[in-house]
Amino acid sequence: MLIILSEIKIVSRPEVKALAISSNVSMWKMPTTMKNNFLNLAACLKANNADICEPPFARYSAIEWQSLLSESKLVMFFKSFTKKWLFQTGFPVQSALSPTNANMEMITLPAGKYVTALHKGSYMKVGDTYKKMVLWANAQNIALAPESIEVYTSDPRITAKESLETQLFIPLA
Repeated sequence: MLIILSEIKIVSRPEVKALAISSNVSMWKMPTTMKNNFLNLAACLKANNADICEPPFARYSAIEWQSLLSESKLVMFFKSFTKKWLFQTGFPVQSALSPTNANMEMITLPAGKYVTALHKGSYMKVGDTYKKMVLWANAQNIALAPESIEVYTSDPRITAKESLETQLFIPLA
């Protein structure tokens, strides 16, 4: 079931420093890749005596928003096996940390204006919320940058799929 708990709106986000791992995998490998990345990042935070003070995130790059509106479900299904997604998984941090492996890096999520909505439900249905956000932005004549940030405010280890909450952000172009 898909529920948007908050209205689609524009918000200002501050700059956020984060420890992250970059990946480039198909959609079907994302859950395992993200889980491993978050576990490695959490271990690095612990090794640096840094607390997890904000929810983890994923930042996706090279998104073609208009194709989301025009592609058939069959094409989208096929792409879930063939298209590789470039993304970063990370945790916001208060100050720079020493990465514990070569895949980790300190990054900055830029300050700026973002279209946002709260998605409630399975991660497999997040595309439906993105589609509504893109339609809303198009109706407002708002140009979107080709990336997004997902902030995972629920822990999937203890939260039922239908109750998961993910705050979605698309930067304005």
